Amino acid sequence: MPTGSGSTPYEAVGIPQTIEQAVASLTYAGTATHIGLPEDEQQVTLNFGNIDTGFYWNKATLKVCHCGDALPSNDFALLAQLYLQKKLKLDEMVTARITLDQVNEAFHAMESGDVLRSVIVM
Repeated sequence: MPTGSGSTPYEAVGIPQTIEQAVASLTYAGTATHIGLPEDEQQVTLNFGNIDTGFYWNKATLKVCHCGDALPSNDFALLAQLYLQKKLKLDEMVTARITLDQVNEAFHAMESGDVLRSVIVM
């Protein structure tokens, strides 16, 4: 078994395959953190008992972070300040600008993986 303090992958895509990948990439005593929001009925299969790569034998840890565990009263002002200082590049994350009547289409595009983020322009 590998030794050391462990690895710490972060998984933010939220699909079972990437969660499984994050756990499989752990070194001994590593921690994988899932940041995204899972779908209803979503299931992940973990290799638990294999002595070389299993979750149990490698003392792996899987943590859940509820969408970043934000504290809006504190974090929103900080995020706004970072954006205004051009240290938080939000504009680069927008893949589509839509009108209010295009919201349903935007949700479908997001679900299918065609866009990262859509912004409603009023």
